[in-house]
Amino acid sequence: MKNGLMATYPTLKQDLVCGVAVIGGGITGALVAYHLIQAGVDTVLVDKRDIGHGSTSASTSLLQYEVDTPAT
Repeated sequence: MKNGLMATYPTLKQDLVCGVAVIGGGITGALVAYHLIQAGVDTVLVDKRDIGHGSTSASTSLLQYEVDTPAT
């Protein structure tokens, strides 16, 4: 634990090559990166701030499906 965070990650200091780059470590980005890695996809997750902070830390952390087309 450091500054209330379970883990901290180093700043990116060099170019990386990967199959998929996930931009943003909020609830959605973290879950997408997790599932890509579990599927064996070479994945990198980057965020300019600490992972899970910003709006994610203030939300209920629920993923919800929203209908794009009204049912009427």
